[in-house]
Amino acid sequence: CPLPRVRMVATPPAPPTSMAARRGVAVLLSGERRTFDEQARPSIVRHLLCSLASHGYAVHAFDCADGEPLGGLDGCATVVVMRSRGGWQWPTSAGSDRLIQFERNHRCFARVEELEIERNVRFDAVIKSRPDVRINRPLDWGALLGAQASRAVLAKARCWPAGHLPRLSWTYGHTRCGDVPLSDDAFLIIPRRSDASLVFSTFDDELMRTPYPRCNVSFKATVAAECVFTTHLRRRGITFAPTPIDVSIASMNGATSPAAT
Repeated sequence: CPLPRVRMVATPPAPPTSMAARRGVAVLLSGERRTFDEQARPSIVRHLLCSLASHGYAVHAFDCADGEPLGGLDGCATVVVMRSRGGWQWPTSAGSDRLIQFERNHRCFARVEELEIERNVRFDAVIKSRPDVRINRPLDWGALLGAQASRAVLAKARCWPAGHLPRLSWTYGHTRCGDVPLSDDAFLIIPRRSDASLVFSTFDDELMRTPYPRCNVSFKATVAAECVFTTHLRRRGITFAPTPIDVSIASMNGATSPAAT
């Protein structure tokens, strides 16, 4: 007797799963290598990657630094090395090297999105750090990655209206802003994954070329990158939440850039 016909029904793809049974955190190490080996690596491994893992998070570290792979990051995190490191530049940012950092961040986060598709997973939170950042003490991940207001970026303030800086803000000698606090992008915590897609999206063209926005800042600089970044956040509906995170920029001689105390 003839065999019964079998109807072939396409199975829809499964929805993205969480990172196993744990919350997943993508850590973007994006920027120039500089003092990574001398000062930053031990603190990044201890107070960022391993600290997150000890709090029950599944951690992926995305190595998007310039030059050779950073190395020494495995053990507490799954390391993902950027496939292509050349040409860190948008056509619209060619006029200022200070804005290439935002292209690095954008391309690094694109690798996060690629991995999510490849493995059918989705991260819960995203952290971005320069490779030469030194984390001076343990961070309270329960508070930082816990229940937070939607569409928010947690970071230190680069400057403050009238120059009255809160504790642990960046100082560098140009602290006074015009109207609103401005966010530095050296170390960013984005508690909600959906917000990261907006934070690391392509900047509007007029932000990346002259005349660059300045936000009425008092310090003298050709490009106020902090204003460009904070303006981008505002246009995407992202709130900058100034946060006293004890991090600093490591220097070649072992010192760190000053922070307000």
